Amino acid sequence: ELHVVPGPGAGPAFPDFSLDSHFAVDVHGEVASVQEMATAGGRLAAKECTAHHEADLDVPLPVLAQRMPGVDLWCHFGFLGHWARECAVARRQRNYELFAVNINYSAALPRTGKVFNVSYDAGWFLSRNSIFIYDDIYCHANGWLRGQGLPPVRNNFTAWKEVAKGYCASMDGRYPLQDLSMNDLMRRTKVELEAMTAHYEGRGPEVLARDMQRHAYVKCALGDAGCDMAICQNWCLLPDHSIGRNEAECGEYWT
Repeated sequence: ELHVVPGPGAGPAFPDFSLDSHFAVDVHGEVASVQEMATAGGRLAAKECTAHHEADLDVPLPVLAQRMPGVDLWCHFGFLGHWARECAVARRQRNYELFAVNINYSAALPRTGKVFNVSYDAGWFLSRNSIFIYDDIYCHANGWLRGQGLPPVRNNFTAWKEVAKGYCASMDGRYPLQDLSMNDLMRRTKVELEAMTAHYEGRGPEVLARDMQRHAYVKCALGDAGCDMAICQNWCLLPDHSIGRNEAECGEYWT
């Protein structure tokens, strides 16, 4: 039997992920310990993507890209975590699906128990993601879950890259340069996560779709958003507004 939390005031007390450090949480929404569980058994790492470039954290990414033509910014900021290094590897190997598999933490999510009713300005959905609800809102707000209309071409690097390119082009001009640095991304992610927690404890306003789309556009500025889009395709949005976590749960909506 599903127990649905109806909304603010009765929502989840999300875990405290100690976001005081840039490295306590991967900025696209993955908790480091969850990533380690999901990728136990080894992972391919790009050693050249571990050099530190703290001096560039406040530089708007479009400006940085102009200064360093030909440099993969996913790799350049690989020192921030596996989320960046693994994306750099996937892009180099022309395999977004590799990234989605390596970062997938679906197996760690509960299959029974409390269901959270997540509502915000772009809609609502039901989720059991008590590990990191940010990912669900992020994927949903950007329309990247299976069942939200993306073509089923994640396993085709060229086609998926074009889908990502189209998404990024649709966002051009929406955000000022000062919103597009890595430090700004990490600062906003921390604030947004705190706001989500407060909202579901009945203490604050909801996070807006615009915030989640800004996050995605920073990924566009790193090179493209194909890796994040690929991760979101690990899940699907079902007709009853619940989020399925694997092919068995998603059924026909997996394709």
